[in-house]
Amino acid sequence: MPSADKLTPITDGLWGYEYDLFMFGFVHITVRPVIAKLPDGGVWILSPGPMSEALAAEIEALGPVRHLVSPNLYHYLSLGDAARRWPEARVWAPEGLAKKRPDLPAHTLLSDEAREAWGGVFDLQLIAGNPHLNEWVFLHRPSRALIVTDLLFNLQRWEGFAATLAYWATGTGGRRLAQTTEWRFMVRDRAAAARSARALVAWEPEILIPSHGDILRADVVPELRRALAWMLAGEPG
Repeated sequence: MPSADKLTPITDGLWGYEYDLFMFGFVHITVRPVIAKLPDGGVWILSPGPMSEALAAEIEALGPVRHLVSPNLYHYLSLGDAARRWPEARVWAPEGLAKKRPDLPAHTLLSDEAREAWGGVFDLQLIAGNPHLNEWVFLHRPSRALIVTDLLFNLQRWEGFAATLAYWATGTGGRRLAQTTEWRFMVRDRAAAARSARALVAWEPEILIPSHGDILRADVVPELRRALAWMLAGEPG
């Protein structure tokens, strides 16, 4: 199991660690930041979370931290701390974060520009139609690993009755890849959401790395099709 104090290899060129989060003070969930080594030797961190000095040293041992990425309008809580720790790093975030959190460091909006800036290692896709989250997902091209944040959960382990009840109520408590019921309420453009879902399925990923839950290493495309069935069925654009 990944640790909040130690990097764990995921696949060639990708590492992760986990930390515990208690939503509303009592609903337990784990969060997984992802770290990548780029072709120029630099380090890319997605959704940086709290970390010990020992963990920060492990990350720095991989190379200079050059990119810090907030993938949606929720996963920014430790972005400021990471930017202060690595002031030379370029910060990337979705549209709307500057308005939501003007106290955070200046950043570059996530866009196709990032492909070149990140050395061609990642493809990226906005999950359109949900402006409440404005989530971007990422395909690590060398490993065919799809990295998602709140688009999909793969919860297999948690603590406490409150978490069990919360995950059952939100549709993510079945111990399989799932999407929260909140997504259905937050989507404002079903056709745009469908186009985005089809695009990421068309990547044909071989690994799925969620921020919340266990890494999926088998039957990734069939599981994506099942978990995103309602999005994929949206009106063609």
